[in-house]
Amino acid sequence: MGLYYLTFFCDGERIGKRERPRSAQSKIDYILSVAKRSSCAIKVISASASCCECHQSREEIALDSFTSAIYFDSLRGDKPFTRLVNKIIVLIQLFIYILRNINPSDCLIVYHSPRYMPLVSFLKKIRGFDLLIEVEEIYGDVLGSEKLEKKEFEYFQRADSYIFSTELLEQLVNTEKKPSIIDYGVYEICMRPHKKNNRSIHLVYSGIFAAGKGASRAVETMKFLPSNYILHLAGYGSEEETASLKGEIEALSPEIGDRIAFEGMLIGEDFDRLLLSCDIGLCTQDRNASYALTSFPSKVLNYLNHGLSVVAVNIGPLSHAAIANCIQFYEGDDPESVAHAIKKTKIDRDHITRVVSSLDKEFVKDLSRIIGEYQK
Repeated sequence: MGLYYLTFFCDGERIGKRERPRSAQSKIDYILSVAKRSSCAIKVISASASCCECHQSREEIALDSFTSAIYFDSLRGDKPFTRLVNKIIVLIQLFIYILRNINPSDCLIVYHSPRYMPLVSFLKKIRGFDLLIEVEEIYGDVLGSEKLEKKEFEYFQRADSYIFSTELLEQLVNTEKKPSIIDYGVYEICMRPHKKNNRSIHLVYSGIFAAGKGASRAVETMKFLPSNYILHLAGYGSEEETASLKGEIEALSPEIGDRIAFEGMLIGEDFDRLLLSCDIGLCTQDRNASYALTSFPSKVLNYLNHGLSVVAVNIGPLSHAAIANCIQFYEGDDPESVAHAIKKTKIDRDHITRVVSSLDKEFVKDLSRIIGEYQK
């Protein structure tokens, strides 16, 4: 019996050479680390194609004593046409590999993606392996496509078990009450150095700068906060989105001074250092967005892992979560409501650390329960 993980995986040595979805990678790495901590051998089947000017060859590598990965051939990925062809080429190789190597006694964990959804459905039918689908979000919701959403729900019913990112997703999808576990994101506490006590309270918004995601609302909120509050913006967006946000900051500067720091895109240790220097993380996305009820905002776990208190919009995936008591919710969609919630927020890093540690231990136990039998 074997354990496999189909996803868009890219290890550190291949960053810049193969696709590496920014939003998914930390969750993928966490699942692999939990499997390793549970002494479960797992093979990653990577659907990541080339994203550079060079052809990428098929490779099988050992990541550690428990984890290995296979990458497939793909053409250079710097042109629209070859990127389209690569999707087809990689899917063909995926099909052949799974058909030849995964047996009825094996388990395939699949990070949900519409790209290989039909392929997995067909292979599950003809090979009969156990299928564990990791459902982070419903793409039909995100893209506003009822047709895609219907196909996704049909596909989900083929699973034998699930990993969900929210309790609400579990209620929507798992109508047959199959084995399932909840994983909001990555539970990895980043230890913070002792911070000198001063009067400034540092806020941070991290993530995408697109409309509706909350960066603009975070900026507007600063008009309603006292002068000892400082906002850091760390994220990414198109040139137009970034320019628009910088314009909003500049327009506010006569009123609030230089209390907004535009940090830009930060990763790794630079991002860790920023979060560790802050006190409160902001999740100010649009509550009426189509995806708001079915996806978990990953930035919230990032904040908590670094010991930050969180101020967030009151949406179901957060208010029903086990971390809800670490969040100060706001009800209105106006910046003044956000500011009011910020001023009410209590900073209790010890409590946050205990909650995250507890969730990590629980997830290790739950995942081991589901996948452990495939190591016998």
